[in-house]
Amino acid sequence: MHEYIVSAIVLAVKPHRGNDRIAELYTKELGRVEARLVGGRKTLSKFAQHLNPWDAVTVRLVKKQAFTVTDALSEAWCAPGNGTKQGGKRNGSIRKNGKHFFANLEVLFAVRTLTPLLESDPQLWHLLRRMRDGEMPSRKGNGCAAVLKILGYDPMCAECARCSKKPVGAFAFVDQEFVCVPCATKYGRNELLSIA
Repeated sequence: MHEYIVSAIVLAVKPHRGNDRIAELYTKELGRVEARLVGGRKTLSKFAQHLNPWDAVTVRLVKKQAFTVTDALSEAWCAPGNGTKQGGKRNGSIRKNGKHFFANLEVLFAVRTLTPLLESDPQLWHLLRRMRDGEMPSRKGNGCAAVLKILGYDPMCAECARCSKKPVGAFAFVDQEFVCVPCATKYGRNELLSIA
């Protein structure tokens, strides 16, 4: 049995067997991790308030055959410029604007879909932290393009895989290729990541 105490950003939390849940986390030390939350679906679960998308947390993970979250603590966040060092708002700047929050859920989906388990990427970790803290502009598609660039898919150098036009407007997960806006209509909405 191994124990890890790591900083993480919550990518998603989904139902699992019985009263359990699975938390997908991107950690600085381990990369993307899927960990079981025992009793996570119960109303009075100790994890409910700490593990939501875009939350920054410190978690204790125990690994026997798979990872299990034994403790989770949200990091204290301060609003920029309020002069306090601790005890600020729990949620970072990304949650202050609902439009940007939902647009940036695509970023979390891209990280969940395109990154392998247990492979750390310091550049991706720092990008997610900057986005979460509101240090990076949150225009639609901006964060997704930055994530794709770190993962080796640079939209600035790409052309549409179907018609060879530039600029591209979306990334197709199924084919792992860029497409322009007109060609994007040939895909289902859940198959595309918007970068325009």
